[in-house]
Amino acid sequence: MGEEGVVLHRAAVRVALETEAEPTILGPLLTGLTASRVQVPIYLEMAGATARLDRMSWSEDRSKAAAVFSTAPTPLNPTTGTSIAALYLGTLPGSETSDAVGIDPAEIGFADILDLDITIPLPLLRDITICPITVQMRSAV
Repeated sequence: MGEEGVVLHRAAVRVALETEAEPTILGPLLTGLTASRVQVPIYLEMAGATARLDRMSWSEDRSKAAAVFSTAPTPLNPTTGTSIAALYLGTLPGSETSDAVGIDPAEIGFADILDLDITIPLPLLRDITICPITVQMRSAV
């Protein structure tokens, strides 16, 4: 378990998906605007709980607690208490399967979701192509 003050985070289910789709899934965009890459990194954690080991003791008397854990007073919060489900979109800090602590939504990094190519047609001249423009996102629910 560790020593007093250690934080333990567990979840019943953890799923990490790095989904890449064909750019044609978006269909036709604006004239001169095409998608060249669509990628969605998703991390789902269900039935998560976080607790801190406050005190450990050993006694011959089994009626006394051997370990005392405290959970945060904030229910349904994946970083400090319990949660039914937590869904993250973006780049996770460190290891996404870490049992040490829950994921802090403020520490989620932006992920490259969509690359766009822009072509500006010019009559009598070569078209101007600007590529790629990357759209980034991050979210936590």
